[in-house]
Amino acid sequence: MIRRFGIALAWLAMCAATGRAATAPARPPTSADPAIAAAIDSGEVLVGRNRYSEAESVAVHLLPWLARAPGADSIDVARTVDLYSSARLRQNELVDGLAFDALERAIRIYRRIGSTCDGLLARAESRAASYYVDAGQFERAVEDGRAAVEAARRAVPRDSALIGLCELNHAVALVALDRWGEARVAYDAALELREGLFGRRSTECSCRAWGSSTRGGNCSRAPSRSPTPIR
Repeated sequence: MIRRFGIALAWLAMCAATGRAATAPARPPTSADPAIAAAIDSGEVLVGRNRYSEAESVAVHLLPWLARAPGADSIDVARTVDLYSSARLRQNELVDGLAFDALERAIRIYRRIGSTCDGLLARAESRAASYYVDAGQFERAVEDGRAAVEAARRAVPRDSALIGLCELNHAVALVALDRWGEARVAYDAALELREGLFGRRSTECSCRAWGSSTRGGNCSRAPSRSPTPIR
């Protein structure tokens, strides 16, 4: 059973305290249709408010129209199937494979579009890593986790919160395969980013609050719990 690091909960608390959700959408490339882009934006807002069935309905409404429109690899198609996947995964709709198929399609399109989609790609890959762990596909989760970190570190402008999210979800996937040494490296990277954003004291308080063991004053070196994914 995957246990939990205090840092995962601390990172969630950080997101809530700053008003910046870990899954907040990056600024996407320009849409060919501002009305479609606005509809997708509204669906992402619904996801952020935990109104997942409504967000799924937005995507389902858009997909047939986009299927008739030119540009099968457009940013609008990618964001819509990404929205559909995100909404279904958050409702734990894993068994039929539709959410994963949509997510993989979004990832492929983001990759083809290129560097302007690195932020969106990182979030999609990190979400894939998280939910493939839930589905028991641990090797796939590790691959997507690593790809998410790489995309997040390429993204411009730099987003330390996004990088930290990806590092932490990569750590979760590594722990699922008992690759503890590699998981600790990813965990420490997420911890360092948090300290850079909010100072070392915030990390020390989090470690004391959630019972992490310490060594030499650095709780990241001897965590007593495993990470939990952030979605």
